[in-house]
Formats: sequence, C-alpha cells, structure tokens
Amino acid sequence: MAIQSHDEHFAAQPAEVRRRNEQMQRVVESRVPGATRTARYHMPAFQLEQTFFYTAALRGPKGNLPFPHTEEMPLALIEWIAAALATEYNLR
Repeated sequence: MAIQSHDEHFAAQPAEVRRRNEQMQRVVESRVPGATRTARYHMPAFQLEQTFFYTAALRGPKGNLPFPHTEEMPLALIEWIAAALATEYNLR
C-alpha cells in the first residue's frame, strides 16, 4: 500500500507497533531538532534539507537494521544513528 504521509503510515499500524514507532519518532525529533516527518519511497522518513532517515516495517535491499517487535527498542542506538546520518548528510 502506498502511503501518503509519515503519520498515515504510523496510524495504520497495530497499537503496539504504533507505540514503538512513536518512541522512535520522539528520539529522532529530540536528537535532530528541526527534523520533519515525511514519506519517501512509500516509507515514513525524516528530513531536514533532504531525507536522512527512513523507517519501514519490511527489510529492504540496503543496509537496514531490523528491530524485532519481540525485543526492546534500542532507543540509544536509534538516537545515535539519526544524529550520525544528519551529520553525514551535512544537515546540521
């Protein structure tokens, strides 16, 4: 299903998945001030001047990090990755 927005995707998820996604949103937005929610390539994403962080329920062909729903979210790792990607893309 093609998504129209970041929030539309999250709203369509089961309650537990939505809770986990909302945790991730808070971490990314607190670590990268000014990051806005968007949708790119049919996935929820964050952008500053350009998209720097994607989330998805499915694994893709690129270097994705899977976070199984049966395990605790590694929020510190997600925070570090978001900041590192924003820096790598020269967005901060």
